[in-house]
Amino acid sequence: MAPRDAMTAPREGSIGLLLALICVLLAQHGLVNGASWWVGDDDGWDFGVEDWPTGKNFTSEDILIFKYDADVHNVVVSSPKFYGGCDITKESVIHQSGMDEIQLIPGPNYFFCGRLGHCQKGVRMIVNAK
Repeated sequence: MAPRDAMTAPREGSIGLLLALICVLLAQHGLVNGASWWVGDDDGWDFGVEDWPTGKNFTSEDILIFKYDADVHNVVVSSPKFYGGCDITKESVIHQSGMDEIQLIPGPNYFFCGRLGHCQKGVRMIVNAK
């Protein structure tokens, strides 16, 4: 029979590897450093969401979770140059799963719905992250 140290070494290595993997997964999902925010709270990403960020403190480690009916809305990640006109460009990133997780970047983050007329009717917001 092998000495006790030789038998427990593989188990200890496996536990360490498992803990490291858990830490990586938690960090990727913003559970270690950042917060997860449900955009629009109970109403989700919908008309009237424009003022939702007011009074909230966001960081660049935070994740925004956009929940919406994918047959009705989408989420366009925009820039200040195109946000005001609700313009989709070739640089725009468009999410359309109905359940999108987007990590914030430092400074202002611009989002709007790219469906016809939705942005102009308030399915848009700017989130400032520290």
